Amino acid sequence: MSSVLRARLEVPFWCSFRDPTGVNVHTTFRLPPLTTLYGLVANAMGLSQDDYSLRPRLRFAVGIEEKGDLVETYSKIMKVREAKTPEEKAKPGNFYISTSVIKQKLIRPTFQFYMLSSPSVLEKINTALREPARPLYLGESDDVVDVIDPQIVTASTVESNRFNCAVPGIHAPHDAGQSAAVVNLPYHFVRRGRSDWQLLRRLYTYQLNSAPLLLDGNQAAFDVEGKHIVFEPPIEEADA
Repeated sequence: MSSVLRARLEVPFWCSFRDPTGVNVHTTFRLPPLTTLYGLVANAMGLSQDDYSLRPRLRFAVGIEEKGDLVETYSKIMKVREAKTPEEKAKPGNFYISTSVIKQKLIRPTFQFYMLSSPSVLEKINTALREPARPLYLGESDDVVDVIDPQIVTASTVESNRFNCAVPGIHAPHDAGQSAAVVNLPYHFVRRGRSDWQLLRRLYTYQLNSAPLLLDGNQAAFDVEGKHIVFEPPIEEADA
């Protein structure tokens, strides 16, 4: 038997999980990346920004309970820049550069969040999620989230082809009619230099609604209160 922390993540307004490859069009993932889940935990515990010391000890899983509505917003961003030419320097006031940005947002989605770690670590995180050191958000800093009923439960191992979360890797759905998709989710940042970070990604197969993901073949999973969950592989020491 293993200890697992599970909670429901309800977004009362909206959220966005920006794909970092976008520039003027900020598309969103339909479920939170593992880097976002770690950020939620780190924020609750009051860790400093870019503190990934706890990340190798945690293994996450996430599933969609309510997918929410996908909308697009249009914004014009303006930034002040320094005057550069003699003509600009001779004129009073600030000079601006502007760009147009399209942002995707999810309206009121709900996710199921699972975490596998040692009992002592889970106890600390469970307490932090109930009494967070800072206000909690999911995605951008104004994307408020409610962490509902975090609990540490016991889980047993099973072999299954029916999953209630996103599953690492590319898998063939058992039924071609499923609304299954594959996404390349960020799962960790690795510092390579003083201000040089490498983003690590992993492919996931997931179901775009609350129905279980049915795959062609069985694989090892955890039975968490009747739901079959596949956690991410452990973080390699070289990437810690």
